[in-house]
Amino acid sequence: MKGFKSPIILLFVLSLLLLSNCRRYPDGPDFTLRSVKKRLWGTFELEKYMVNGIDSTDFLPPCKDLYPVDYATHNGKYCYRFKSNYGIAGLDGFGHYSIHGDKDEYIMLTYTNSVGNKNFFNPFQPEDGLFEIRKLTNKEFWIREDFKGNRYEIHLKKIHQ
Repeated sequence: MKGFKSPIILLFVLSLLLLSNCRRYPDGPDFTLRSVKKRLWGTFELEKYMVNGIDSTDFLPPCKDLYPVDYATHNGKYCYRFKSNYGIAGLDGFGHYSIHGDKDEYIMLTYTNSVGNKNFFNPFQPEDGLFEIRKLTNKEFWIREDFKGNRYEIHLKKIHQ
């Protein structure tokens, strides 16, 4: 029995090393058992909005509570609720999302009702709103899109499941 444990431990350590080098998203996580959809469910608050690597969060217009989001902080920050039925609701509109790519590496965000150009998820209408998922953990969601020579990156932080 003693000789039997060593190969199992070695196999376990080897598989962890292999899995840790095989990331789905460039900024993480290394490994997760939760599906993309389950990690997206919940309410997220905008943490950072970057344009060409420059934090442009303070340049966004003030957030008004036009379409309430469940569990939103109502502190003037943008919040978005990703629902289990692929719906999305925000303080500036609502719509739906879909996951794309061979490894679920892209998300398309389409607003069916939004307030003017305030919707930073889809500022490029009528473009497709297809973002590369950079990070998707249980607590963080980062996406990026290149459009007309500019790189837009959005960092969201989960505030409630």
